[in-house]
Amino acid sequence: MNVEFADATLILSDHPEITGGTLLTLEHARKTEKPHLLVTPENLSQAPFLLRQFIEHHKVQVLNVAGPRASSSPIIYKITFDLLQNTFEQLSISHLFRNPLCKE
Repeated sequence: MNVEFADATLILSDHPEITGGTLLTLEHARKTEKPHLLVTPENLSQAPFLLRQFIEHHKVQVLNVAGPRASSSPIIYKITFDLLQNTFEQLSISHLFRNPLCKE
């Protein structure tokens, strides 16, 4: 249901192949034709850029974040936190420069 209520879904995995509930989320996003971005070790280094572009392109206001449970993937919390922090810091900075009312 989270996929359906969000504008888009970010799916993270610390393994190249996703399984379980994470795979079900990906399949549901595809089935419902909702925008989704899959971040795995293969594209993790580009993920902040990809996520910023994804959010801006799809005009995302509500982002569903999905991935494996921390109990099965202890590193996933740090990967997710770092990605979101980096992405939203960069989005905030870029919006400052686009805002014509901003004097800074």
